[in-house]
Order: sequence, then C-alpha cells, then structure tokens
Amino acid sequence: FKKFHFNDFPKKYYLFLVIIFIFTLGNSTDALLMVKANEVGVRVTFIPLVYMVTSIVSVLLSIPIGSLSDRIGKERILIIGYLIYTIVYFGFGVTTSIGAIVALFAVYGLYSAATDGIQKAFISDMIDNNKKGTGLGIYNALLGITLLPASLIAGLLYDKVNSSIPFYFGAATAAVSTVLMLIFTRRIREKSPENR
Repeated sequence: FKKFHFNDFPKKYYLFLVIIFIFTLGNSTDALLMVKANEVGVRVTFIPLVYMVTSIVSVLLSIPIGSLSDRIGKERILIIGYLIYTIVYFGFGVTTSIGAIVALFAVYGLYSAATDGIQKAFISDMIDNNKKGTGLGIYNALLGITLLPASLIAGLLYDKVNSSIPFYFGAATAAVSTVLMLIFTRRIREKSPENR
C-alpha cells in the first residue's frame, strides 16, 4: 500500500477539481427538475416519461460527443457542456411552459453526454497511469461530498426564497465554472511544449 501524497498529482489536476467543486455546488439533485416540471403543470404520472427524454438524448449522443472530444479536445467539450447547463438551469428558472420544460429536459441530456464521461477522461489524461485510480477516487469523493450541500442549498432556496432561485444559483455557478474552464484551458495550452 502506497501512502497518498498531494504532490503525487500535478497542479492542473487540483485546479480542475476546484472548478468541479464550484460547478457541483450548483448542481443539485435532478429531483428538483422533476418538482419544477410538476409545478408548471406536468402531471406526476408523466414526469418519469419527461425525465426519460434526458436519458434517451444522453445515450444517443454520448458516443458521438466522446468521439468529437477526441478530435477537438475534452476541455472544449466540457466548456460547451457547462455552458449548456447554464442555459438549461436558467431556462428552468424562468419557464412556465410544459413544452419548454420538455425541451429543457432534452437539452439537459446533451449536457449530460458532454460532461459525465468526459470529466473522468479529462482527469485520466492529466495524471500518471499508476495514479489514475487514486485520482479518479478523489474526484468521485469530491462529487459525493459536494452534492450533499448542493442539494441542501437548493432545497433551502426553493423553500425559503422561491422556486426559481435554485435554478438561477445553479446557472450562476455553472457560468463561473465555464469562465474558469476557459481560463484554465488557455493556460494549459500556453504551457504545452508545442506552444513554446
């Protein structure tokens, strides 16, 4: 058993984890999306079908988007994914239309396809082969730890302020993450050997 040391991983790995933390803080449980769907008029019996739209879109697009990320760079796909999330969550905050809700669930599937596997692959590219398991373990632990306060914050905002605020908060943290990811990507490219 090899002891863990923080200097086992490059600085860019930890910087990316900071971006993930900020993003995840506004990425509350998907149950909130279903509550919103019911609030705008989707009957409870149809909510699983509406949510299934997200899963179908995500499954259909995961392989094409993964292939695209290999060609243009995973970091670019993540930036697009975070931007899509920003738009979707802002949309959930403002919409009162059932049709718009269904469309937003579909676009949410696009966000899922652009981030779920890509984030892990991006982390794997950053770290040495003999440390990938530990690096991904830290990443998954961070997600698990952050999702609890994220859902608590969303629930409190929903109950104590109004039903749109959690979505605006999620859109705001995603927007910040998008900007940080742009800066992060630019600095990585500037430091890459081929740009020297």
